[in-house]
Amino acid sequence: MIGKILEKALTKTVVVPSSGRGKKTFKAQLPPPKVLLYSLTMATIFFMGLLVLEIVYIIVFHRFESNVFSGMMLIAGLVLGSIFGVRA
Repeated sequence: MIGKILEKALTKTVVVPSSGRGKKTFKAQLPPPKVLLYSLTMATIFFMGLLVLEIVYIIVFHRFESNVFSGMMLIAGLVLGSIFGVRA
């Protein structure tokens, strides 16, 4: 399910002129590479796991764990960098 959402979000649509007479054009959709989709899906799953870990840590120990939060920010940066890198 996450993979389908990411694939739809990262698919590029380009306008291609038709070969032949006239000024007709058509739209072509270029899907993102499968490796990118798999890595972003894994990063999303890891982010959710760290989020659950942070929530449990806060509930059990009544304090914030900065190391888990740092891991979450690292994964968020990876995801955003990958998305903006593909869209450029």
